[in-house]
Amino acid sequence: MRKTWTGSSISSRVMEEIDQLLERLSQAYAVSGAEFGIFDLINSELEGKVDRIEKDRFGNIIAFKKGKHTGSVILTAHLDEIGFMVRGIEGGYLRFIQHGGVDVRILPGQAVMVLTDPPIFGTIGIKPPHMTTKEERKKVIPIRDLFIDTGLDEAELKEKVKIGDLIGFYSPYRRLKDNFRTGKAFDDRAGVTAAVEVLTKVDPYFDIYLVLTVQEEFTGLGAGVTAYQIKPDLAIVIDCTHGPHPDLPEYLTFELEKGPVIGVGPTLNPKVSKSLQKTAEENGIPYRIEPMPGHTGTDAEKIAFSREGVLTGLVQIPIKHMHSPVEVVSLTDIDHTVKLLTLFLSRKPCS
Repeated sequence: MRKTWTGSSISSRVMEEIDQLLERLSQAYAVSGAEFGIFDLINSELEGKVDRIEKDRFGNIIAFKKGKHTGSVILTAHLDEIGFMVRGIEGGYLRFIQHGGVDVRILPGQAVMVLTDPPIFGTIGIKPPHMTTKEERKKVIPIRDLFIDTGLDEAELKEKVKIGDLIGFYSPYRRLKDNFRTGKAFDDRAGVTAAVEVLTKVDPYFDIYLVLTVQEEFTGLGAGVTAYQIKPDLAIVIDCTHGPHPDLPEYLTFELEKGPVIGVGPTLNPKVSKSLQKTAEENGIPYRIEPMPGHTGTDAEKIAFSREGVLTGLVQIPIKHMHSPVEVVSLTDIDHTVKLLTLFLSRKPCS
């Protein structure tokens, strides 16, 4: 008889573990190129649960768990998030440029954190509507005309902030109805949460390298160098895909709380994709398929094309409002992803 596994069967303890880990990860800052500070958080989660954990010179976090058989698998999710970079100081204001795929339309009125030591809170200000023309109110304000107000005067800013300092969205983690959560950097801290939970729970068939990568939003540097170094037999990438939106066609998005989304396309090995689907079906885990005939927009390419090639699969968690400070995810989908990959990696992959 086919097993059934639904969100309602998730224990409150498991849900609380996922909730707390996602909150800690979301509230940490790791703008692309400055991911080093998140190591201590990951280390505290995995210490004593893996055979070893380390940080390389680029900031990639690599945790290792010995398997029962000869062979190796990379399980990966990316650490970095989008943000901004300081480009100038004018009076008591910071001018800035985008750092990653930021939607300029949403910026006016947003709260941010300038990632100095200690960090400085600020807001992205604009000219009040009372002082704008009718034509100005119809236009998206270009980022070059926006500024960050920290309350500090020019002398204080020049003392505490340098050109090139990074800036992240400030967005408290909030609990919505039931298992829905909203906050920043769920792309891909939801994936990092799932990956950490998998490594904690799995009794691996092959050796597993959990690789939490840097700079996915830019160059794929982290995935490229670690895949080249480890030379795995197989790789599973965990990332995010688009949740529903009123103005988007259904075939481009995926409902939340209906399980992970397995990618299918030329970069992604068909045996791996089918084995993931088989594992889900045999254990009653809900899932969907996303056709990806072109670039996946994830670390999958960097890993699949490493050396002579790596058999690669992609599992995605749907989130709404991607690349905004108010992304929305369901803890249920994260838990479905954890169960799928724990089972997949506990037996011989692609068998």
